[in-house]
Amino acid sequence: MKKNILKPLTIMEQYSHLKQTFPGFKCTAKCGELRISGQISPTTISSTYTFTLNYRLQSRPRVRIIEPKLEKPGGRNPPHLLSDGSLCLYYPKHYEWKPTMLIGETIIPWTSLWLFYYEVWLATGTWFGKGVHPTSNKKRDRTPLKTKAFRTIRPGRFS
Repeated sequence: MKKNILKPLTIMEQYSHLKQTFPGFKCTAKCGELRISGQISPTTISSTYTFTLNYRLQSRPRVRIIEPKLEKPGGRNPPHLLSDGSLCLYYPKHYEWKPTMLIGETIIPWTSLWLFYYEVWLATGTWFGKGVHPTSNKKRDRTPLKTKAFRTIRPGRFS
C-alpha cells in the first residue's frame, strides 16, 4: 500500500502564490532560490517594516527585518531572534512549518504576528508570543494569551 505523502511545493509554486496574494512584494525566483522583499505593518497603528525573505528547498525560510532596525533596549536582543539576525517564527523540531505549506499563508502572517509581539515587547518588556526558542530548554507553552494584556494596548480591539 502506497503512503499518501505530500511533495514539497516547488519554488515556482511558492513564487506564483506570493505574486497573486501579495502583489506589492518584490519576488524573484532563480537558481532554486526564492527571494522576497516587501513592507508589512502588523496593525493599523504599527510601524511599517521592510523585510526580506530567502528560501531554498531543503532549508527553512529566513526572514530579516531591514528597516527600521530592530531596537535593543538595554542592549538586549528581542526574544525569538536567531543568531544570524533572522526571526524565529516557529520551532523546527515540532514541524510547525513544512515545505508542503505555502509561505504566503504561514511565514508571511507569522512575520506580522512576530512584529506585533515585538512592538508589545518594546512597550511592556514582556514577550507575549509564547513558544520555545530553539536554544531554550523550556517546554512549549500553548496556552492562549489573556485578552486583558491587550486591552491596555488597543482598547476594545481584542476584546
